[in-house]
Amino acid sequence: MKVSLFEKIGYGIGDLACNLIFSTATSYLMYYYTDIALIPSSSIATLFLIARVWDAINDPIMGIIVDKTNTRFGKFRPYILFGSFILALFAFLLFTVPVDANNSSKLIYVYITYIGFGMSYTLVNIPYSALTSAMSDDTVERTKITTVRMIFAVLSGFAVSQVWNLVKLFDTPVIGYRYTNAVIGIVSIILFAICFFTTKEIVVIKSTNKKFFIKEEFKAITQNTPLIIITVVFMLILIAGFVIFGVNIYFFKYNLKREDLIPTALMLNTISTALGMLTVPYITKLLGKKKAGVITLFLFGLFNLLFFVNYKTINSINLYFIIIVIAGIFNSYTWSLGWSMIPDTIEYAEYKVGFRAEGLIYSMYSFGQKMGIALAGLISGVALDFIGYKANNLEQTQFSLDGIAFLRGGIPFILCILAIIIISFYPLNEKRYEQISRELKTRKNNI
Repeated sequence: MKVSLFEKIGYGIGDLACNLIFSTATSYLMYYYTDIALIPSSSIATLFLIARVWDAINDPIMGIIVDKTNTRFGKFRPYILFGSFILALFAFLLFTVPVDANNSSKLIYVYITYIGFGMSYTLVNIPYSALTSAMSDDTVERTKITTVRMIFAVLSGFAVSQVWNLVKLFDTPVIGYRYTNAVIGIVSIILFAICFFTTKEIVVIKSTNKKFFIKEEFKAITQNTPLIIITVVFMLILIAGFVIFGVNIYFFKYNLKREDLIPTALMLNTISTALGMLTVPYITKLLGKKKAGVITLFLFGLFNLLFFVNYKTINSINLYFIIIVIAGIFNSYTWSLGWSMIPDTIEYAEYKVGFRAEGLIYSMYSFGQKMGIALAGLISGVALDFIGYKANNLEQTQFSLDGIAFLRGGIPFILCILAIIIISFYPLNEKRYEQISRELKTRKNNI
């Protein structure tokens, strides 16, 4: 089932909205908490972990709610339009910590706003992501939809890379982060509205009156080996990616003493990842999704390891930027392949258990996504505390500087190797998917 370029772009604009908010939070929030709000890094690490424990409950509930939804606007699209206002509000509140309050008051505030942000992101992102499976039932077409989506997600990096400069325009960072994120929230609402009005739900099977027990519904996850593997792999990729994003600021500010280069580094990563996205459909068609994933995961991890090696040997600024560009190209595959493979696991679940569960399956994937981000924050927070990092102290110890560099390059390499080992067990190749797809069509024709 073909999807027009116009509709693909409209759908992609939705991920531009998601990532304006999401990438700003993941790129700057850890730094904002530690260096602007002056909250201990160990306390932030605990916050990230507790928030994900709640997501383990909240995300599946949202997935089931989505699966039970029927409206004149469709199953998924209403959440994108109306949920965007709540998401934008909490994205703004993230960066309005009362910095002059005592530490206990600040922690109460960040717990409420950060957990609220996670829930509002779930409210929008699970239906938005599940919309891919409703736009087409063709796996190649879904890869193209996902590629366009990922291009727009990456393009958000152009705006996110300038947040640092925009904050500098205000009298204080406290005011700068507050008003910059207010603007980002308003823009995201407009972009979500465009996504809502330009997309259609074609493949969605409306919820029936048939009652399923929770145990039966969760078989769509527990008996879905491809979903479990892809979720774990994507979680590892996200841990690697967001450790990199989060530590970049510390590395350029303290190791290189060149915080002026932070926007440039983010911009180069954005451009290279966007260019890499253009080749994803062709390479995956040539190699298959699984093989393309293994190769690009290894290369992405390797070039990030070279980032650490460069710091310990040559320490060249130009080489840093070359590594960022090449790693960004391979990063486009590691980010997009999971999103293009997850719709296939919906058909696999339908084949195994007899009913579609898009919302529940995407809630599992969303939880893996947020767990990856939380673990990235947990690893970064604990590591910064362990290496003796001191906020706003330009003269960090050598042990601290080496630790920051290893976080930036060594940890991502280790995580990519783990992801390669796990994805090697992925059972749903292109041939197997076609068999399942034919079987499902036969079942529907016999009803």
